[in-house]
Amino acid sequence: MMLTLIRKTHRAYNRVREGNMSLEGLLGFNLKGKSIGIVGTGKIGRTVAEILHGFGCKLLAFDRYPDPDNMPVPVDFVPLKDLFAASDIITFHCPLTPETHHLINHAAIEAMKPGVVLINTSRGAVVDSAALISGLKSDKIGALGLDVYKEEADFFFEDISNRGIQDDVFARLITFPNVLITGHQGEEVGTRERWSAPLFLAALARLDKMADGLDVKGNPARVAAEHFDDLLEGIGQGSDCAELVEEIEASGRTVGTQPQSSLSNSDLLATIALHSEREKIQAMAPEDIDVSDLDIAEREEWDDLQWERADRSGLLERSGIFDDLEEPV
Repeated sequence: MMLTLIRKTHRAYNRVREGNMSLEGLLGFNLKGKSIGIVGTGKIGRTVAEILHGFGCKLLAFDRYPDPDNMPVPVDFVPLKDLFAASDIITFHCPLTPETHHLINHAAIEAMKPGVVLINTSRGAVVDSAALISGLKSDKIGALGLDVYKEEADFFFEDISNRGIQDDVFARLITFPNVLITGHQGEEVGTRERWSAPLFLAALARLDKMADGLDVKGNPARVAAEHFDDLLEGIGQGSDCAELVEEIEASGRTVGTQPQSSLSNSDLLATIALHSEREKIQAMAPEDIDVSDLDIAEREEWDDLQWERADRSGLLERSGIFDDLEEPV
């Protein structure tokens, strides 16, 4: 999405299909040397940083709980206002919380560089859509990429081509030539493989060994690593790994002098179950998620899956718990 916007590929694609090969208005820019601000440095944010590092970008980051030692590439953690002021492109990979609700508002956009490129693939309500329109009209925002939208539950994941878009704000956003919006495509990447618990345990056990620098036989992992991708692909496709499981059990998971994982099989199964339930929630249309058992007043007692249901279904937005928050700068 970022590359499409800065190289204006989406506009070039449509133009060529109409037989127009003119390059007028299609001059973009390269990523090399640009300052990129990453808001949220969890697993996705770290991966984005690693990819952008390969393009030769200067990386800035903000996270409420910064962990520089866990970053795969050099990144400067800075206050959010400094990130806004210094970044040519800002990409958001943060969860929706009371602190991140409308993180991007009129004041935040005013604090950014003229012509800034904004990418939001996290949660729709992280940005104030009205503020985005104002920023686009004034050219403060040079380009905008969205894979999420605050009111997406009303029409995302549906074919509404025969009845039109009823959301006036969304309809206005897609009129801008420098705006690219996709229908939460990041929700589904490739084909989801359903791993059985024994297969998943086998993969986790292999990962555990290799994290300690050993393969399942206790040999240096540099040899096993050569076939690691093949192993994961085979497990993902449901291949028989009975021999691998037997090998893992035979090793006793105690080979070598490196510390081993303290997770028991029951802990791993619980983790797998949690991951599976979260995937089910994320795969559902927001209106199909049952939240009848969720009481906003008791949200402090919710577990991870209850928060996931409340967020994915739009209950958090509808509850009004964000309404009285001060707008962040």
